Amino acid sequence: MRYYFPAPLLFLLICEAFWLLCAIGFGELLRDLGTEPFPSSEGLLLQSGVFAAIMLAVMTAAGLYRRAFRDGLESMLLRLTLSMVVGAGVLSGVLYAF
Repeated sequence: MRYYFPAPLLFLLICEAFWLLCAIGFGELLRDLGTEPFPSSEGLLLQSGVFAAIMLAVMTAAGLYRRAFRDGLESMLLRLTLSMVVGAGVLSGVLYAF
């Protein structure tokens, strides 16, 4: 079986994963700004990887990575908002479980 995954969507997915990983690192840096000379990064890669994977999975499930998007701006904003709310709920569940 051959699957076609368009290069622009793959590039978008990689860029968004990069920014989601950076967001966790930036948040950790701001949290530890006045307490330690060099913030510790114990488990930071795992935390940011789980965050990025969950958010990308939820955004993909919401249909934000479809190539032919014809629904309009309102539908896109609704899907984006819904994916952020559901992602926050899933992340809260994961945080509670572990």
